[in-house]
Amino acid sequence: MASTERRKSPRSKTQLLTAYRCLDQDQVTSTGFGRALNLSVIGALVESPDPFPVGQMLSLEFLLDNDQLAILHGRVTRIIKNKALYQAAVEFVKPPARARRLIALQTGKPLAAPAKKSVKTPAKKSARKPVKRKTPK
Repeated sequence: MASTERRKSPRSKTQLLTAYRCLDQDQVTSTGFGRALNLSVIGALVESPDPFPVGQMLSLEFLLDNDQLAILHGRVTRIIKNKALYQAAVEFVKPPARARRLIALQTGKPLAAPAKKSVKTPAKKSARKPVKRKTPK
């Protein structure tokens, strides 16, 4: 049976310390630590001792290998019980450009370059002076 990849961006396996805050209407309801098992610029798989309901909004802080923090908000899309821990699939919501750049560096997956707008340049004027012709008398 062939597996079908549904992700828009491939994830890289990792083991990153992750701090999380559960949000309800932008108010923190609980906090904790876990670890990111995989990561991409659009989502992550976070392992935690705490179960999250699907749809739970989280504020996440990933401690990256270069000692930088990538801070993002995400929504839990799936939860899996794995022994004594839970694995939450999180889709990032409006990830900031800085966090996207840091994650791209961490995962080694470059960001897609933004489409360049075509700019029309004005036509160059001729550097030659017009030639004056003598008119016959």
